[in-house]
Amino acid sequence: MSTPIDSAAPTLAPSSPTIPNHETASLGNDQSKDSLVKIAPYPFDNVYSDADVVLQTADGTRFYLHKAVLRIASAFFADMFSLPQPLSPDSPVAGRAEIPTIPVTEDSETFERLLYTCYRVDRPETSSIEAHTLAHVLSAALKYQMPIGTAMMSKSLSSRIHMTPLDVFAVAYQLNLEDMVEEAVCEFTRWQSGHKAASRGSKPTAEKPRRAHPLDEYSVGMDALPAGVYYRLLQHHAARTLESLRSSTEAAVRRIVSRPRDTEKARGTEMAIGRLPHPFYDTAHADTVIRSSDNAVFYMNRSLLSFASPVLAKSLSVSSTTTGSGAPESAPASPTFVATHRFPEDGRTLSKLFQLSYPMPDPELTETGFADTRLKDALSVLAAAKKYEVARAVAFAKRACVEAAGASPVRLYLLATQYNWDDVAKYAAMRSVYETSDAYYPEMESASAVAYRRLLVYCRKCRDVILRGGDAAQETGTPVVHSAYWSQSSWLRRPGEAKFWLAFHERLSRCVDYDSEGEPYVYMDVEAFLPSVDRAARASSGPPHSPDVRSPSPAGCFNRQNLKEIAEGLAKVRVLV
Repeated sequence: MSTPIDSAAPTLAPSSPTIPNHETASLGNDQSKDSLVKIAPYPFDNVYSDADVVLQTADGTRFYLHKAVLRIASAFFADMFSLPQPLSPDSPVAGRAEIPTIPVTEDSETFERLLYTCYRVDRPETSSIEAHTLAHVLSAALKYQMPIGTAMMSKSLSSRIHMTPLDVFAVAYQLNLEDMVEEAVCEFTRWQSGHKAASRGSKPTAEKPRRAHPLDEYSVGMDALPAGVYYRLLQHHAARTLESLRSSTEAAVRRIVSRPRDTEKARGTEMAIGRLPHPFYDTAHADTVIRSSDNAVFYMNRSLLSFASPVLAKSLSVSSTTTGSGAPESAPASPTFVATHRFPEDGRTLSKLFQLSYPMPDPELTETGFADTRLKDALSVLAAAKKYEVARAVAFAKRACVEAAGASPVRLYLLATQYNWDDVAKYAAMRSVYETSDAYYPEMESASAVAYRRLLVYCRKCRDVILRGGDAAQETGTPVVHSAYWSQSSWLRRPGEAKFWLAFHERLSRCVDYDSEGEPYVYMDVEAFLPSVDRAARASSGPPHSPDVRSPSPAGCFNRQNLKEIAEGLAKVRVLV
């Protein structure tokens, strides 16, 4: 029998390293355990036969250790070993049957590096350890309450701040190391000044202060963090000036790592309990009563729900019901009510879900016109539809989400990446290019930083194609203009430009194909597009564009050849979803 060790502190996902030169031993005579167990290398292989405990990692490597050493190094193990320990009946090596075996959740590479902080033997250099491996070891040291190991790994991690502050920020954020988070933020937003090299006989001249780390610097360690944290970090980087360097960053760091409170209220959507409008009051044909979390009552036909959802078919079976006593007092007496069920969803959500499970028209999400309220309702229906596997409801909720978030393409993109709606994500990303500033959306708290990073990179590439004006513009000596990676200022000069280029890009998306090697082929007729652009320009607040001379961008005037080259350039930019 073995005693598992539960995670007592937040841990990172273990890696799957290959441990070279480890001895192996078979797992006794149990035919179900015909795989081989690895034995850790020296000094964890019990070469002197004096080990009194075995810790087995998640990938099957056994470490033969000494309780006395672990007690001194770890308060966690000191408490564990103060209790009676079970014995292992199937030790892999003869003569070791009395050694207890305890499984741990870490992989062998992480655990081996952690144990080197406890045993006084030659220790490998931590400076060459990759950041994600160092993070796993530090997480384990915190979990097992090893002060020396924690100090060593923290020091090694802190030494990397100047080179890779975002790597350190990501690890410190995940492990709640507040001081290290602040150091990493200060380094990422730091200004630096220097001196130009002087020629012989002259004095060095001072350089203009510049950022130590550019705004678009990124680390794969940030991938799993919320997009909202990354957004606030970029916002702080962009806002921090030389004048603000002396001010404390403590408040800024708290704002970066904390999730803003949801101050949005559902205006006019609250319903009195028991008075929720829905069509499920037919007591004559119902055989099941369902109560929502807010005590809305639904009289349902089990056969219709079972046909729409295999999950509901199972959960509404007679063996899993609560009979009789769960019926509401106000319900009309009827012998057909044989069961009452309680569902964790609220009444509004269940009302839409059940309407989509019955053969009846699609429901209205909400009577109000507020997009935020409609989106919240759509997301609630989507969660329930996926949970109960109601296919029609899933399709309905997806359409409702797209409609409700359509006015905010960035918001729609973040939702689409979370639910793997690749087609919606690509369309929303294209529209996001023509947003005039980078704004915050609540969906950033549940979306990943890597998804937001991909969107920012895609938008910048598309904007750069437009601002360049095509290769011909560069050949004529037109200065190359680059868009910002992230900014709360518009990348365009006139209001009509975003409308112009969005119409151009949407037309292009319908006029491009790809060959077998993935190279785009554009068959867009610019000549046919120009008249429609003129009408769009005249309808906008910007000045009308001449069909022959256009200046929709700060890069200068564009002719038809420039537009063709811009179309080809935009077709080459792909968004990763």
